[in-house]
Amino acid sequence: MTDRQKVVLVEPDAGVGAWWEAALSEEGWDVAVVSDPEVGFQLIRRTRPAAVVMRARANGGMSFRLLKRLRSSPHTALTPVAILHDQGDDQTDDFDRWGGHVVSGHPVLPAAVSTVLRAQATPPSYPLAPSEIIGDPARLAVLANTRLLDSSPEAVFDQVTRLAARLLDVPTVLMSLVDRDRQFFKSHVGLKAPFDEARETPLTLSFCQWVVADHEEVIVPDAREHPLFKLNAATAPEGVVAYAGVPLCAGTTQAIGSFCAMDQKPRRWGAGDLDALHDAAHVVEGITAVRLAANVGSQEAGEFVLTAQAVGRAIAGATRLITRHESRISEAEHAALITIVGELGRQLAELRGPGA
Repeated sequence: MTDRQKVVLVEPDAGVGAWWEAALSEEGWDVAVVSDPEVGFQLIRRTRPAAVVMRARANGGMSFRLLKRLRSSPHTALTPVAILHDQGDDQTDDFDRWGGHVVSGHPVLPAAVSTVLRAQATPPSYPLAPSEIIGDPARLAVLANTRLLDSSPEAVFDQVTRLAARLLDVPTVLMSLVDRDRQFFKSHVGLKAPFDEARETPLTLSFCQWVVADHEEVIVPDAREHPLFKLNAATAPEGVVAYAGVPLCAGTTQAIGSFCAMDQKPRRWGAGDLDALHDAAHVVEGITAVRLAANVGSQEAGEFVLTAQAVGRAIAGATRLITRHESRISEAEHAALITIVGELGRQLAELRGPGA
């Protein structure tokens, strides 16, 4: 058996799972059965099977939630998913909309499932992240309220991106804000023409949209070998090979963009690299959080707590950058981080108000 013949079957009912395992094995698949969706997701993400199989009616919406999660991760977005549908009156439009391949029948025949899975091919062009996430009105409202889209470069953000590029020893670092159909670079180091002047690209060239969609860090040692990112026109020979991006949430539950590092050669991102990337991201996120809070005006208690937490992470991140990289940080960079910490503390106190 080759890797392309492996299937993960996510099925909470042990009896149903055993039946489908035997049936799909007869069809020539190497089947791994898991009952828990979280275990299934992690297995699919780690092993990258040829396909996933689930029942439409399994465990009160489990299948649909897992499908959405699979389609939101760049590591599983292209994995074919067969949805077994043996009830004619069930609604399957949502499965179709999220890229599930519905196989209907009463009963559903294993041969039909096998035919559907083997017919799925790698898409000819780079797919966009789910529009339900990228185009979510609540997310776009948060992004608009930061007032950073299409704004001029600012030294406070540029200081952090330059420092991150130097500490990670990479040619390119971006503070990328992901809009409905483009990504705008509030700050950048190492962008080539014409993007250095335009300070934006369409989402068809964006890796960062997947950081927003997955709401998790996205780490790619070599985009040329990644099933999704190898389809991106920004990938080598002249462009991105290694990529590491972390979400920017600006003191909210919404991811509005990514703070990312890129290299033009393969790279195993080490723990020190990712620590520095996260610390720098926390700093720019804290700056953005207090901007957002000031622009929106009065905050509910829960919203202020999120802002305060973002500022706390920013201060901790700046402190770690200073202490962990003391010998590599210049006096000017040290002073800039100290100034940022002081300003964040002052701005948070102003947001809370004198009577709080």
